[in-house]
Amino acid sequence: MRHLPGYSIMYSESFKRKVVEEIMSGKLTVSGAMKKYDIGGSMTVYRWVRRYGSPTKKSSVRSMVLTPEEAEQSQEKDIRIRHLEHALAETSMQVSCLTEVIHHIDKEYGIDAKKKYGTMLSERLAKRRTP
Repeated sequence: MRHLPGYSIMYSESFKRKVVEEIMSGKLTVSGAMKKYDIGGSMTVYRWVRRYGSPTKKSSVRSMVLTPEEAEQSQEKDIRIRHLEHALAETSMQVSCLTEVIHHIDKEYGIDAKKKYGTMLSERLAKRRTP
């Protein structure tokens, strides 16, 4: 059944869910569903999958094929990300410890141990301006 130009087809929500379920279960591909149900435009079906598809189920719509080189690069990137996340966590812990030490020095000795870069900069600028 071909659709008339200028007319749009309205699909019921239950029909959309049925088509998405068949795609998500692997019974049909997107192109197979388009042919079986005479749905025009693949973006229509992809939109339904995005809206009604379960994120926990695997879908044939989102599969990716990688060459061996791309797979190796992807693994290397994952390892690099893990290393960077570890370094970030370590640095955050160091900053937290140093902040606590500065707070302890301030409290225990009554010394303002925290550097105030803005004050030092403004004092230097003031010295330069005075003749």
